[in-house]
Amino acid sequence: MFTDLTTLCVTPSATIRDGIAQMEMNRIGIVMVVDEEQKLLGTVTDGDVRRAVLANTDLSQPVMLL
Repeated sequence: MFTDLTTLCVTPSATIRDGIAQMEMNRIGIVMVVDEEQKLLGTVTDGDVRRAVLANTDLSQPVMLL
């Protein structure tokens, strides 16, 4: 099975909500945060999102804050 990895990527300025939407669209519980040169800066998992929700984090903040 081939997965186009670009569909699993978000930019550092994407919101947490954008990251959640990307995870939902791909049905995979992770997104990769990459810069404009496609260098991996980090990952965000569904567990990170759950912890952010429990901490009442504003989901309109940049995903890199997780």
